[in-house]
Amino acid sequence: MPRHEYTPRQALDALLEKITSISPELVEHIRRAIDAGKDVEMQIEEPGRQGKKASKHRYRKNEPFTDEEALKIAVDVLRSHLLETRMFVSAAHADFKEVGLGEPEEKKRRSEPTIGQQPVSTQATLGLPDEPELENVSDHVSGKSLPKTIEIETEPETVQEKTNRPDLRLEPLDQQTMRSLEELISNLRNLTDFGEKPHGEPR
Repeated sequence: MPRHEYTPRQALDALLEKITSISPELVEHIRRAIDAGKDVEMQIEEPGRQGKKASKHRYRKNEPFTDEEALKIAVDVLRSHLLETRMFVSAAHADFKEVGLGEPEEKKRRSEPTIGQQPVSTQATLGLPDEPELENVSDHVSGKSLPKTIEIETEPETVQEKTNRPDLRLEPLDQQTMRSLEELISNLRNLTDFGEKPHGEPR
């Protein structure tokens, strides 16, 4: 028997209406994903001529999603927006947290071969112009195991007419919020699953 008392079309319309009231931009992303349709393989059979066997031809065609498929696409896009992007941000913060920041603190001339008590540079021994050879003495590194600020530039430097848009700061979510989002998406999938309800499953 049907799993729900509403149709996939009704569920899709209700979901899009709710999202529109919160984020019209997100609804446009969902509609574009649905309108892209699906790629399917078709086959036609042409009867044989003059005693020849019938021939089969395959071709690919773009078809619209069914209401149930479109509903699944909408939930997938919503999951990507609410959960997956935040998972990427949290992973990036975890990686950058262990990275130190800084540049070499000082440099010194490398050890040079000597003749008697006089140093002779490597360039001189090779007949090359004398240039100082430097090496790192110590690296001043700070910030290891500390949170970092991660920002995305929203207005590239190459833009001719700048609007001074602020950079987008990526903030990680706490684990409790992430679990709440996962539960939200899981419940939404159950509400939009139109497969046959197993016998004996409570309504």
